[in-house]
Amino acid sequence: MPPKANPKNQNEEIPEEATQTLAEFNQTLSNFLYDAWFLRSQESPLYLLFNHIYSTECTTLYYPGQPRISIGVCPQPLFGTPGPVATRENSKLTKKNDKSLPPHQRPDSARFLLYSDRGNDAKLPKGITSARVLICFHENKTLNIPDAWWTAEARQAADAKIAANLPQVYDTVMAAFAHHPDWKRVHAVLLIGPFFTHLAWNSRPTDQQLAPVQPNPLPKDPKKAKGKAYKIIIDKLLQEISQYKDRRLPDEIYYYNQPVVEYHDLQEGEEYQDVRLSPQFLWTLASPVTKYYPQIKQRSSMFAPPSVKPRISVGQAVAWEAVKQAIITKPIKDVNSKLRFLGHGPGSESTPTPPASKGDCYKPSGSTKPALSQPPMKTRARKEGELPGIE
Repeated sequence: MPPKANPKNQNEEIPEEATQTLAEFNQTLSNFLYDAWFLRSQESPLYLLFNHIYSTECTTLYYPGQPRISIGVCPQPLFGTPGPVATRENSKLTKKNDKSLPPHQRPDSARFLLYSDRGNDAKLPKGITSARVLICFHENKTLNIPDAWWTAEARQAADAKIAANLPQVYDTVMAAFAHHPDWKRVHAVLLIGPFFTHLAWNSRPTDQQLAPVQPNPLPKDPKKAKGKAYKIIIDKLLQEISQYKDRRLPDEIYYYNQPVVEYHDLQEGEEYQDVRLSPQFLWTLASPVTKYYPQIKQRSSMFAPPSVKPRISVGQAVAWEAVKQAIITKPIKDVNSKLRFLGHGPGSESTPTPPASKGDCYKPSGSTKPALSQPPMKTRARKEGELPGIE
């Protein structure tokens, strides 16, 4: 039996020494962002930065009257089939993998709502669909460029990396749904350095959409494939295209390539700028909680979102097209290149043609000066308004 819950622990006043002021939070945020900039070729400083944000935010949330419910952030959770739990009756533990489900994924972190009473007669509180509910998962990627992170060039570079990493986010979403049938929705945040994209799947995909796509590499000598062997290769590639066409796009794009932080004016004699969370990121932090779990309250206003959703500077049409291109259009294009190489396609039944060129790699258009010769986060002096280069 789990220990009895303390009925007072949700109502006790938090001791003053256990709290953190907004100014203290922002100071640490500034320090970690400064560190992440100087070590921008590595992902680990980003873990430090965003763990500070998520773990602090979780401490401000509670479910009144439900001491068994807690919200926390977990590093690298398993979105897959867990191994069996050891019991006295079962000492031989073997893990079975269901190949009909997507391969397991481990996002960099995720926030969960946990209900600790899992007895046979336990009844979930109203509005809670599982003893372990996913609020949102987060995937961090580096932004290793010579340009300062506040520049327009930095945002352009982040945009290119979003497209390259959305397929991984999609695979993680499908794994989350497939391996957790009681999860009704999945929110995903892709973080490229100090920029974020927030996507939401608000209902479960179909079983057909959850079925993993099996990539079909070309044989070592495709020109020798003839007759039945050739047909098998073509049929598999066409089936792959059919699966890509059936992919489930997100139901909502909350934000696309938006800044995580806002910069304060740099004061004379300061080595770096203080920062604060942007209104857009505050909205992204709060929305998966407030939208679906209005019972959850905040102990302080430190992470209170704006009363109205902040505007975005990337048009919805542009964002939707970018997501579709990364998740559906480009994979289909890549498979069509294989088909053309095999001579399958309009006007190429008999003569194989090489696959289409993938084009030049993205190159940032910003300054190529050594990074340390530029202020790491300095912005134009201003009192109010959007980040420079955002419009």
